[in-house]
Amino acid sequence: MQRYTETVPMLVDNLLVLALKEAIPRSLFNKLPFNQKALCAGLLGQADDITAKRKEFNGRKLRLEDAREELNRVWVG
Repeated sequence: MQRYTETVPMLVDNLLVLALKEAIPRSLFNKLPFNQKALCAGLLGQADDITAKRKEFNGRKLRLEDAREELNRVWVG
């Protein structure tokens, strides 16, 4: 059984923070005039260099996970 001190912050994160993450941009889009929605979408997006770094790091993560699986297979199996 998990302790409440571990469960409560996870629930707050899942219920409140993640809900706000989706609700705030949606609310902004609904209140803007139609011609401003494209501009707002551009402002809320990530910069191209950050997107490229994220893609690079995700590739590294996948390679490391594959290497871990291979090492586990060799050493355990």
